[in-house]
Amino acid sequence: MKEHKVFDKNMQCRGFQYTEGSIPAVKSVLISIRPKWCELISSGEKTVEVRKTRPKLDVPFKCYIYCTAEIAKHDALWILDYPSREKYSIAAVSAYLERAEGASKGNRKVVGEFTCNRIDTLVRIGYTGSGELPRYRILGIDSHIQPAEELFKAAYLTESEAENYLKGRYGFGWHISDLHIYDKPRELGEFIGLRTMKKAFEFRLLDRPPQSWCYVQGGGNLAEVER
Repeated sequence: MKEHKVFDKNMQCRGFQYTEGSIPAVKSVLISIRPKWCELISSGEKTVEVRKTRPKLDVPFKCYIYCTAEIAKHDALWILDYPSREKYSIAAVSAYLERAEGASKGNRKVVGEFTCNRIDTLVRIGYTGSGELPRYRILGIDSHIQPAEELFKAAYLTESEAENYLKGRYGFGWHISDLHIYDKPRELGEFIGLRTMKKAFEFRLLDRPPQSWCYVQGGGNLAEVER
């Protein structure tokens, strides 16, 4: 295995690239989620996240929640401290706050983590001669087909919204369990991402969020990553 350091424009070491070696096993991902969904996840109302792809990991695995940037003031995500959570019985609020005492901005931060303990595969199926339009259903074990209405309800999606998002392709329902919202959001640069390339792979401190999700390993200290 050959090791090459990866530098940023300021010549600071941001990671390590390896060639002629096997890709290490990863056990967690970082997933980008919009503020309004982060709020619903933190309250326990949204328990499924629907995506177009899934990691090549066995369940259960850990997911770190990255809250995306705010587009407008009402799209700000505030993470409340423990006393405020006790007072209002919520962990986060996606709205503009007149007074931000006892709250930290969650946008562009890692606000918590959960365990993905199940992933359901969604397929768009129609039946010949039924007269019914094709619709998304859950493809279970041994190709057993199940309705997807309850999954969409848990994901806070209508069937129409799911159709528009997946556009006839496969979808995946990531089930959320063991949720933990941090008292103070963490910086993206505290996480190490794994990027695979042709005949190489790279460990790198994250400097930009994934569009959907990415593999992560370790806690931010490159020297401690198993490689």
